[in-house]
Amino acid sequence: MAAEPMMLEVKDLSLAYGRRIVAEHISMTVGARECVALVGANGAGKSTVLKSMVGIHPQGGGSISYLGRDVTGWSSAAAVRSGVTLCPEGRHLFPGMSVRDNLLLGSVKTGASRAETRARLSEIEDLFPVLSERKNQLAGTLSGGQQQMVAIGRALMSGPSLLILDEPSLGLAPLLVERVFDIVTTILKKGCAVLIAEQNVQATLAIANRAYVMEAGRIVASGEASQLRTDPALLSAFMGIDAGS
Repeated sequence: MAAEPMMLEVKDLSLAYGRRIVAEHISMTVGARECVALVGANGAGKSTVLKSMVGIHPQGGGSISYLGRDVTGWSSAAAVRSGVTLCPEGRHLFPGMSVRDNLLLGSVKTGASRAETRARLSEIEDLFPVLSERKNQLAGTLSGGQQQMVAIGRALMSGPSLLILDEPSLGLAPLLVERVFDIVTTILKKGCAVLIAEQNVQATLAIANRAYVMEAGRIVASGEASQLRTDPALLSAFMGIDAGS
């Protein structure tokens, strides 16, 4: 019996801004129903790598395949239609539009029928009850935590098989950070694979199956998340974290 192809496979990816190389020799995989973490300090290149995976940042070299199909150089629209959606760092909501309208934007150009869109909206409002309560409120008037919920909900409106989250806990209070990671766990239980880039290393490794560590645009370590989480030398050397704290 043939092995199931990896959901996402990146090989020898290189990325640049003009002449400045920001990431090189990036190789990583995400399997079906798996949570994979991409961790490292701010400025390591994590966000640029994620953007390249969904066609937002151009590749300078290397290849990307999705479910065994070469998708190198695909557009962001093609990525979303295929089931790969990025929830970006900074949320990028439309503050002058309602919560409901921001969510509905996530289903635009996905080919979803009205019935499918309504079903997805209902699922998201079940996942985030506060968004149902505030559906007519302008997104820009929500708290930071509520805006993050809208951003994740908008990404889920595309019906992804692989959800890519870029710094979902950034700028949130500790209790809200815990809530965000609870939400990611719920998403995983529903069968959606997750690739998550985070500076909150310990919380991310606690929910991930595997992890890659980035430093200065390169993958410097990888392995089972549970093992990386308890490796004091690794955490101290590349992320400035005291594993015993």
